[in-house]
Amino acid sequence: MKYNDLDNNSRRILVDSSQLYESLLETQKEQLRFQGSMVWKRVSEKEYLYKLRNRKGHGSSLGPRSPETESIYEDFIEKKQAVNEHVNTLKTGIARQAKFCMAAGINRVPKVAADIWRVLMAEKELRHKFIIVGTHALYAYENMAGVHFDTELLATNDIDLLWNSRKKINIAAASKDIYSIMSLLQKADKSFSRFENKHYAAVNKTGFIVELIKPLPNPPMKTESMSIGGRDDLQASEIEGLNWILSASNEDVVVISEDGFPVSWVVPDPRIFSAHKLWLSKKEDRNPVKKVRDFAQAKAMINLIQNYLEDYPFDNAFMKNLPDTLNDVLKAELEQNDDKKDIGDEVPGF
Repeated sequence: MKYNDLDNNSRRILVDSSQLYESLLETQKEQLRFQGSMVWKRVSEKEYLYKLRNRKGHGSSLGPRSPETESIYEDFIEKKQAVNEHVNTLKTGIARQAKFCMAAGINRVPKVAADIWRVLMAEKELRHKFIIVGTHALYAYENMAGVHFDTELLATNDIDLLWNSRKKINIAAASKDIYSIMSLLQKADKSFSRFENKHYAAVNKTGFIVELIKPLPNPPMKTESMSIGGRDDLQASEIEGLNWILSASNEDVVVISEDGFPVSWVVPDPRIFSAHKLWLSKKEDRNPVKKVRDFAQAKAMINLIQNYLEDYPFDNAFMKNLPDTLNDVLKAELEQNDDKKDIGDEVPGF
């Protein structure tokens, strides 16, 4: 086996933590409705209700004082206080739950990776621009199934961030801090610096590496952005095959950081991940060491999907929508597995 089932207590703690975090995310969305403040202002001997957007006093009038505007004011103040209290209560619960996560050993994701993702996702303009691919995606899949992958499959000191450069970033609408990926990485960890000889990678003082990748342009002659910032920012590495991932659906999955706190990972459909890893393992120009690891991860994921993730079947509806290249390698592997089961052989490694 390449993974082990979580015990019932660990599953319960994971479910409780995930539900608390999902409730927090929803409540924070509700909290956005009550950003700013409402105040009464006297203008020409009359009082008007103003909705202020920021501390500089920018806002708009909602009308002169009346039973209607007084009701609007009271409703706003009451609901804003209630939602703020709810957010604080949920945060306290998550902090308490973090201790249980650590005790149960479900705090799997490197803290630096979780911190990086939180910083990226805190920026509204970036929330649908990145996907976690590569080995770090396995943390999401194991939580989906309620298992833990063997350490040999997870051991890595880098995270791959797939940037969908075709989704434009509205810098004017973004916060003033979004001017480079490097600046955001340094929010998570001040020690991050760009590799001198790898324009697409940054490393921190512990040797943890972040790689920014994107698909090859389509059509090939099309010119696309290589970075969010300027020349000193990370310049994405263009890699074959990543367009298959961007064309498929994504999954939002709660994972648990080393400090016990949850974070929502965005990863590819597990079947696409498996097919892509298989394809990588067959590439002639792929690093031999990486090919072996790619194949092991693909095999483990196929086994996990077939035994645990029944909502993600390798059925005709899925297979026919795969690009031919991925369909061929995945179909061959699935047929080989079926043949081995038919003759009673155990699939190597499982």
